[in-house]
Amino acid sequence: MSDKTNWNGVAWGTSNGSIAAEMDRDGTRVTGDFVFSEPGIGQTKARIEGEWAADNRITAALNQFTSEQSVQLVLPQSGTMNGVFNPDENIIQGTWATELGTHGNFTLVKVAAQPVQVPSGTASAATSASPALYSKTVILESCRLDEPSLRRLVEVVRSNTNVPTAVINAVDEGREFIHLGVESLIADPNVPSVVFSLIISANEPVINAGTRTVTLALKKDDPSTLFLSGYDRIWVEGQAAQIVSFLKNHESKAAGFIRRRGQILNSIIFLMMLGFLPSIPSLTDRFKVVGTTFLLLISLLYSWGLAKNTKVFLREPKIAWYERHSGWLLTLIEIALTGLIAYMIQKYVLP
Repeated sequence: MSDKTNWNGVAWGTSNGSIAAEMDRDGTRVTGDFVFSEPGIGQTKARIEGEWAADNRITAALNQFTSEQSVQLVLPQSGTMNGVFNPDENIIQGTWATELGTHGNFTLVKVAAQPVQVPSGTASAATSASPALYSKTVILESCRLDEPSLRRLVEVVRSNTNVPTAVINAVDEGREFIHLGVESLIADPNVPSVVFSLIISANEPVINAGTRTVTLALKKDDPSTLFLSGYDRIWVEGQAAQIVSFLKNHESKAAGFIRRRGQILNSIIFLMMLGFLPSIPSLTDRFKVVGTTFLLLISLLYSWGLAKNTKVFLREPKIAWYERHSGWLLTLIEIALTGLIAYMIQKYVLP
């Protein structure tokens, strides 16, 4: 038995706009139609045909493109859409691409009624049929940003709101530097060249019929968070997906791994030491192994602390090479420390 559903959403990438879609799911087969509305350009319609697997992964082809556009553009003949459906939130998130080289991401929210146009970023959401605010909080991974990427991030946070300039709050050793926009922040000589805690806010003033709130808190030691609130759930989900997608490209996997696994690695090394200690006949050799292992544990614990959750280089044209290749450097350090422990065990433990 087929199941017809309606969806509203947003797409961004080489093209940015809103989506209204209808899908018909019959078993693992999914077909449907969508309308992509790009501000200042017009509407593009296409057919969806593909598979909706049991694990809620969707792989579909796009074809039969038609358009009603205010400017002359070359229409694609084919494309792809790959996404994952979250049944708990009734959301599909994924990527799209065409044979013309255009590509990007999308977020679709399941709606009960017929699809409607997504309100523009400057439209008032106060007239929404639903009076309740929809909020979303996302826990983020570690990240590294330089000045150009910070500018782009601030623009992504501010986009699709009626806020002309986002507020930036840099925190350094208990001091707070609150500025309107990146230019003002960088121009302040009291702000350090590298900051580890940063809050970017774009809050629409209620007096101007604003309802949308975006607060991105990049933290030094605790997990960073993204908070969004608004009457329009499609905007909340789409804006969250865009910001998370941007930060994913600036994620520090090495720092994230160390912050999550550093203490566990230290514990494993300590347990290995305890396991081998009874086999050491000489008290002098035993203290050599204990002392060496203790120094290694202290060194590792200190190095784990150096892996800050967030680093923002405000006045650096590019992130330093050791920051860019921190994953390789930390791997080499771990290999060297592991080799040293193995050498000590071979010398003082094994016959």
